[in-house]
This record gives sequence, C-alpha cells and structure tokens, in this order.
Amino acid sequence: MHITIWQLFKDALLHPKKHAAYRLLPIGKVIQYLFLLSTIITLISFTQFTLGFGEQTNSIEGLAQYIDGIEWLLYPLSLIFLFIMNTSLLFIRVSIYAAIGLLFIYFLHRRGEYRMLWRTATFSMTLGFLLSTILSFFNLTSLWISFISAIITLVYLYIALKKYPKQPKEKLIVPN
Repeated sequence: MHITIWQLFKDALLHPKKHAAYRLLPIGKVIQYLFLLSTIITLISFTQFTLGFGEQTNSIEGLAQYIDGIEWLLYPLSLIFLFIMNTSLLFIRVSIYAAIGLLFIYFLHRRGEYRMLWRTATFSMTLGFLLSTILSFFNLTSLWISFISAIITLVYLYIALKKYPKQPKEKLIVPN
C-alpha cells in the first residue's frame, strides 16, 4: 500500500472511518507521520512563543535588553526544546489513547491488538491535537482545551474502532 503523508493527514482530519484501515500500515510510516505532525505543532507553538514573548519583554525594560543580547541563542534552543517536548507529548498521548482504545475494543466485541490501536489512535488524535494547539492562541483555560481535544479524539477513535472486525462467537466446548 503506497500512501502519501499528505493523504494520511487529510484522512486523519476528515475520514475517521479510514483510521481502522490504517492499522495495517507499517510502523515506520506511522512514526514518520507523527514526526510531521510534531513539526507542524512545533511551528505553531514557536510562532505563539515568539509573538507572546515579544509582548512580554517590551513591558520589562531590563529584561528586553538582556533578551536582545542572547536572542541568537534563545530562539534556536527554544525551537529544539519545543520540538522535543511536543514529540514526547504526542507519543505519550497516543499511547494513552491506544490503552483507552483497548477498553473500547473489549466493550465493542472487536478484534484488535495494542499495536493496531496505537496506529489508529495516532490518526484519531490529529484533529484534536491540532485544534488544541490553535485554541491555545485564544483566552481559553487549558482544562477546557484539553477536554475538547480529548472528546474529539475519543469520538474519532470510537468511530474507527467500529470498523474493526468483530470478535468471533465462542463455541462452547463440552468435555466427553
């Protein structure tokens, strides 16, 4: 199956039923997608950091002079730090949502393994994570942003898991 990262991104945002089919993708393609998503989120966060940091340093005169002296060091290090933190956060969230997906699988009586759920959760959390990153620009509390992101992710995950194959009915084995 040859599929582009752009097609994965588009389907992750618009077609939650296709997430179940992507459980069969190679893990390398999924990791590549996660790093691309982390890069996009890092660029959005870095933009927010530079805009917000400029406003704050203008109000404090001594700090503004200090920042001007180390600006060449501050921005590259903050970009690297943001990328590492966003990537770590993405991997942790995907793992948590995959564990929640195991509960969904059990109650929906579907077949699936954690490794497949991890891939499905990766695509299911794309919209929620991007939306939470964009909503952080506005004056919403982080609790509400996290709650909205989690609900969107869980709904997408539930829709995807409904497309997983059903669990075979168990036959009763009676010893002779």
